[in-house]
Amino acid sequence: MLVRVLNARPGAGVPAGSVRWVPTEEIADPAQGPSAPLRVVVGVVVLEALLLLAAAVFSVGEILLGRTADATAAAVIAALAALFGAFLLFCGRALWRRQRWARGPVMFWQLLQLLTVVTTTFSARWVVAGLVVISVVAGVGLLLPRVVAETTVPADPPVT
Repeated sequence: MLVRVLNARPGAGVPAGSVRWVPTEEIADPAQGPSAPLRVVVGVVVLEALLLLAAAVFSVGEILLGRTADATAAAVIAALAALFGAFLLFCGRALWRRQRWARGPVMFWQLLQLLTVVTTTFSARWVVAGLVVISVVAGVGLLLPRVVAETTVPADPPVT
């Protein structure tokens, strides 16, 4: 069964007040919160963000303790890790609020992380395996029809 959904917020080339038809099973109930697959994706994104922020703090600590051969390079890495970590937290919050725009940057990060991890040689294979699993879980989760529908349909109540 299809229902008409009123787009109260303009954006993405869709004017405010326009109506489109959406299957009823794809309409998420805002009162119930995000679905389980979306919760998993957000959890993985927040985990990645926290790992990046921890790496930034670790790098700053190494600089302050004088354990780095090149303090400038370590500072740049720390700044980039902090920047990416903060942005992933912002994207995770946006996904939790079912905002469509966050899917693109999160998917880009998963692909970038996956390609970097696979092509880089680490002595600890468990690090590689863990990051590959995280990237695949988040990437596949973003492509699930339920997650795509949930982050595409406006949060406004359907008009019948």
